[in-house]
Amino acid sequence: MIITQTRETRQFVGSMNPGADMVDSLTQICVDNSILCGHFNGVGYLRNPRIQTYNVTQKGFEEAEELTGTFHVVAMHGNVSLQGKKTVFRCHVVGTLRSDEEDPVLVGGELVGGEVVAIEFSLATVDDIRLYRVEDDRTGLDPWLHMDLSGGDSGEERIELPIIESAPGSAPPTASGSPPPVAAPETSESGNPEVLVNDWLDHPTLGAARVLAVESDEKVTIELESGRKVQLHLGLLQVTQSGTKDGGRLYKVTIRRRR
Repeated sequence: MIITQTRETRQFVGSMNPGADMVDSLTQICVDNSILCGHFNGVGYLRNPRIQTYNVTQKGFEEAEELTGTFHVVAMHGNVSLQGKKTVFRCHVVGTLRSDEEDPVLVGGELVGGEVVAIEFSLATVDDIRLYRVEDDRTGLDPWLHMDLSGGDSGEERIELPIIESAPGSAPPTASGSPPPVAAPETSESGNPEVLVNDWLDHPTLGAARVLAVESDEKVTIELESGRKVQLHLGLLQVTQSGTKDGGRLYKVTIRRRR
C-alpha cells in the first residue's frame, strides 16, 4: 500500500473546447500548468469515445474499442501521475451511449480518447508529492510504485520523516572507533534480502540512494543524492546485494517488468 498525507494543492475548474480530444486536452492542461500529481472529476458529453477494459485472467487490457454515437458521461474520475518523465492521465467513466435511434446502452471502462461535445470538469493538484507508475507483472497493470515526497515548490518548512541513526539491532562502534563489519542480510517473506536503515539501493532510474526508514518488507523511504525523499514498494522490485557502501549494504535494484 502507498499512502501519505498531502497539504499543498491548487484547484482548477473549466469546460473543454468542443471538437478536442478529451484525454489529449486534459494531458495538455497538466503539462501547461506543471501538474505532476492530481485528481480529476467531470461530466458531460463525448462523441465516439474510445474505451478499454481490463481482463484479469489475461493480465492485460482488451483492445480499445471506438464506440459510435454520443456518450453521456454520468461519472468521470481520473488521476495524474508520472511514468518515467512523462505525465500520464488515467480516466475511468460510466455513462450511456446512444447510437442513431437505438435505445441508450450503459457503458463503463477506461477512457483513452473521445471527441468533446461538452465537458465540465474540476481538477485538484497534489503539489507536495509525485507518484510514479511502473508495470507490475503480477497484474499486467502499471500501478503507483513509488512516491517522491519533495515535489512542492513553496517555501514552507516541511516536516521531515524521522531518520534512525543506526539499523535496529546493529552492533555499536568498536573501541577503536571504526565501524563494525556489515552483517549478512536476512531474507524477507517476499524473497528479497531484508533491507535495513542506512543500507543503499542502486535504483535503475533514481540512482544510488540511502535508506532512511523501513516500514515493512514492502515499503521503504530513501534519500536521493539530490536530497529528495522517495517512497518505494519493494514488492515490485528485485533486490540483490552487490557490495557495501558507507557502512551499509549496497543493493542492486531491478524492476520486475511485465512478462
